[in-house]
Amino acid sequence: MPNPYVRHLVALLIAGGLMTACGPKTGAPAEDGAHAAAAADFERGPHRGRMLRDGDFAVEVTIFEDGVDPEFHLYLFRKGRPLKPTDAKVNVELTRLGGQVDRFSFTPVGDYLRGSGVVHEPHSFDVKVRASERGNAHQWSYASYEGRTTIAAQAAEAMAEEELGGHLQGSVNFAQTSQVNL
Repeated sequence: MPNPYVRHLVALLIAGGLMTACGPKTGAPAEDGAHAAAAADFERGPHRGRMLRDGDFAVEVTIFEDGVDPEFHLYLFRKGRPLKPTDAKVNVELTRLGGQVDRFSFTPVGDYLRGSGVVHEPHSFDVKVRASERGNAHQWSYASYEGRTTIAAQAAEAMAEEELGGHLQGSVNFAQTSQVNL
């Protein structure tokens, strides 16, 4: 019979991951996928997005979701001052777990660039941003992981021993189903 401690550990990890991915939505730009604890690990711009700098040029990346499906809004800067959204061409590439790649081009709207599509949940991906302005090319890459959890090797080994007969090789998907009576 499986160890009840391991079952509780797995249930807590799954519940924690689900709660992390299902936070409240506000009118402010989303956290762009970074864990709250990691928020201090990057510079935030005036719209609370991630600032990406290369020399005196910068792009602020936000995911906006106030009354709309989540979409990218990018703001351009030079020497700390806002630029017109027509001053640069930008594209963003998101690589998700499993290798799916979402690509976004951008159109000027007001004082920002709006992404060409919905940024689907989960907002957990590797990000590549490419910009060109004044004949200069800029490129940035960063991880933006929302709702992911890491299981310590010792815990994984314990789960493999108890739940999987000691045969842990690569990834394991856990699923939970619940019956809802209406």
